[in-house]
Amino acid sequence: MSNLPQRHPGKPFWLLWLVLGAGMVVAVLLLTRQEPLLAGQRAALAAISIGLAAFCAWVITWD
Repeated sequence: MSNLPQRHPGKPFWLLWLVLGAGMVVAVLLLTRQEPLLAGQRAALAAISIGLAAFCAWVITWD
């Protein structure tokens, strides 16, 4: 994991978005597994998490 930035030096936004998005989706799915949500509701939460991860990555990569 520590050598990922060295492998992709020109794409910090995309790499950050990928890592944040994956972590947030895993967290959402783990935290809502006991809740009575429909599959579409879980998918919507995952999609919103990916969008939020994109926004966070964009803010973090501001110069």
